[in-house]
Amino acid sequence: MSKSDYHDKIKLLEALDIDLWVNKKNSQIDNTIARNIIIQDFIYEKQPEIIDNFLVAAKKSLKDVEVSYLNFEKIINLTTTELNSSVKSIFLIICNDDVVRRITTSKFKDKYIKETKNNRYMFNTLLVSDKITNEIKKAIWEDFLQIKDYE
Repeated sequence: MSKSDYHDKIKLLEALDIDLWVNKKNSQIDNTIARNIIIQDFIYEKQPEIIDNFLVAAKKSLKDVEVSYLNFEKIINLTTTELNSSVKSIFLIICNDDVVRRITTSKFKDKYIKETKNNRYMFNTLLVSDKITNEIKKAIWEDFLQIKDYE
């Protein structure tokens, strides 16, 4: 098929309002991204059964996910000095609102941005709630899927 034939077919798909998706083959991206779940120890003490069930499902879905249980101060002070700075890392941090408030202050926000350039952070505070609904569980799973599918 010639190049103009491809363009004609793409224009036809566009006229039919059909999106064209191309699958990547043999992508090396997965090997260069470290995926991590960090759970604040306070949250684990409050919801151990829910977190254990979540982690079992997460490890089935993504074999090489790293899980850590950290206290408030260790989450606040998480930097590349403790991590391999040459590898891009993405974190799902399940914590309380105090951690997010502290990190969004200018002092810590600059630290996270300057010292952890290769890293991406996603904070989830939904497990602080006393009543955990299926909607909360689904939202946490959707956040996990974002770190799983991150490229």
